[in-house]
Amino acid sequence: MVSSLIDPTTRWWKAEVLRATFLPFEVDTILRIPLSYNLPEDKLIWIGNRKGEFLVKSAYHVAHSIVDASEEGESSSGDPYRQLWWNLWHLNLLAKIKIFAWRACVNGLPTCANISKRRINCSTACPICGLEPEDINHALLHCEAASLVWSLWLDYPRPPQGHHWSFLDMALHLNHSNAPQALDFFFVLSWAIWSKRNKLVHNDSPLSAPQVWTLANSSLEDFKNVAASLDILPPRHSQNRWEAPPQDVFKVNVDGATYYKEFSLCVIPLSFAFLSM
Repeated sequence: MVSSLIDPTTRWWKAEVLRATFLPFEVDTILRIPLSYNLPEDKLIWIGNRKGEFLVKSAYHVAHSIVDASEEGESSSGDPYRQLWWNLWHLNLLAKIKIFAWRACVNGLPTCANISKRRINCSTACPICGLEPEDINHALLHCEAASLVWSLWLDYPRPPQGHHWSFLDMALHLNHSNAPQALDFFFVLSWAIWSKRNKLVHNDSPLSAPQVWTLANSSLEDFKNVAASLDILPPRHSQNRWEAPPQDVFKVNVDGATYYKEFSLCVIPLSFAFLSM
């Protein structure tokens, strides 16, 4: 307590106690703080507003300023994952696969290890091989069943030998690699491996490694074919700007609406004189 640092007789700081407790520059700073002659009892003061009283509204503003400061620091120093997230959400993949990929990168999939961390009574062992705890990295990369699938990708840009990379490490590695569409297929194949794992967990017919490979390729090709057939064009922005009519000329803005047998029409004539007011 602060009161233990103040002499009640002299009503001033206990210099010797301060020097034994704090660093020299801190002692100098504390000794410059004036004390009240009445020495009121210690109480908690909220620095979020001038009254010193805690309010949820003031706490929101404090938290908001902290987040803003954090974001400014990240943008100045560079977020190592910012480019990965941007590329992930702009990949030509099904939305469900992009959501899966993001959840895998942030360790948000319901693996046995993650379920156990939430105090749900279950085994953490991998439901496929049973040899190691099932976390994200084991389920999608290092399990024997997953390794069989990855071995079918002949052009797989593997990390350096001896590195036991995580799923997020691999995503970052592929995001910065020169292999075209490697990140797309990495996420699609991971999704297919996770689908195989779920079929086994839920007592469905499991897929073989070639079937998982086929599932990933067909999902990727089907989406690309559908996207190409839709031929969606980006919205065009007109270069023509609205201009006021010349003097003694009216422009009329018209809008209409129908509802069953009723019809409404709105007409707004605009003149140069009206617009100049």
